[in-house]
Amino acid sequence: MKLFLSFIFIRRGIISYNNLPTKALVRSFVILLALITMVISPAYADQSITYLGLDDLSFEKQKENTYEWKLLLNGTSWEEGTSKSVGFSTKVNTKFKFQLNNKLNIKLEGGVQWYSDNSQYTLNDYGSDSFIFADEASLNFETLEYLTFSAGSLNQGFLNAPLLISGRSFPGLKQELAIKNKKYELGLLAQQLIPTSTVFNDERTEEEELPTFLTGTLFAEYNFNNPFTKLPTAKLNAHVALSYFKFSDLPSITADRGGLYGHTGADVGIGPNSRFLYEFAGYLFEPKVSILDKNNYDLTIGGYWADNVEAIQNDRIQSMYVEAEKVISNYTVGMRVENFFKDSEASPAVYSSAHYGGNNREGMFYEASLEFNKYNFKLIAQYIDSKLISINPVQDNRQAYYLGVETLYVKF
Repeated sequence: MKLFLSFIFIRRGIISYNNLPTKALVRSFVILLALITMVISPAYADQSITYLGLDDLSFEKQKENTYEWKLLLNGTSWEEGTSKSVGFSTKVNTKFKFQLNNKLNIKLEGGVQWYSDNSQYTLNDYGSDSFIFADEASLNFETLEYLTFSAGSLNQGFLNAPLLISGRSFPGLKQELAIKNKKYELGLLAQQLIPTSTVFNDERTEEEELPTFLTGTLFAEYNFNNPFTKLPTAKLNAHVALSYFKFSDLPSITADRGGLYGHTGADVGIGPNSRFLYEFAGYLFEPKVSILDKNNYDLTIGGYWADNVEAIQNDRIQSMYVEAEKVISNYTVGMRVENFFKDSEASPAVYSSAHYGGNNREGMFYEASLEFNKYNFKLIAQYIDSKLISINPVQDNRQAYYLGVETLYVKF
């Protein structure tokens, strides 16, 4: 009963803080809470207020919770040799951020989707055809001034290299140290994750090890104000990142599926005994330069390069792209042109974006978009011409088309 009363006081204190007229009442509430906690557990009484984070609430205003959503409707079609497919998808994406106090928050990003097509494997990312999906579900603790610890299901989109790994979400831990102001940002980010598959292969005669995915990223960003005399309102942003990645003990099902998506080797694609030809560990380099001008246009030139140091050959990823946006009256016109290349043994195919056709691919990616600023939605069209780097019996040149309508994120 005492524990229940303590919980009620905690919840009411957090919810009603913004309505209290003076800091004196807050301090009285904190003292009362401490006394209740001492009754419940005297051994922890001297730590209880700091542990719950309520000392922060008594000195500064609590950050607000945020809730956002968007809707996507799209159709895809592709043709690869004698195989053809048409599919349709409806997706509702949501973002929730709950501030437990000024240093502790919970992020929930995901939603629901309906997807149907007429092929054995699709243009969707591997495992992304679930009715309910989660892009991120994490508990984040901001300690000291620049250090953040996160735990939960963590999204990998921040690497900005979909040929290496798409915006998949893996369970694990993340530590981020970042120093940031209006001019620049410097940081170091490390992760210890479990790269999930649909299941472990229970047809194997021996037990499989728990897979791991480790990353470490150094990143820097700098904003140059007014570097152009002819575009006085423009800003130049330069970004660079260098990452190390390592996959270990991947389950056989990832190698089995990988045989369909471009991996080579005698032990790939033969059910429970599937094995990759090489392990996967290496480096990713990502530079990007953007000119941002709200009165004219935005232009970005970037790319990324990755190498699997465990492979003797067929170990390279590269991407070079140009993106541009132009505001015309109440509309924003956008485009993206990308040249891509991915060797067969550069990274696990099932974790990279399937829009490019898997591994052993090179080609061009084109995107055009029209955003209706007044009505908060946009049209997107894509064309991907993906050719084989080397001939194999399970792949062919692929052409893919995408047409979609999506709203922008809006608050609830």
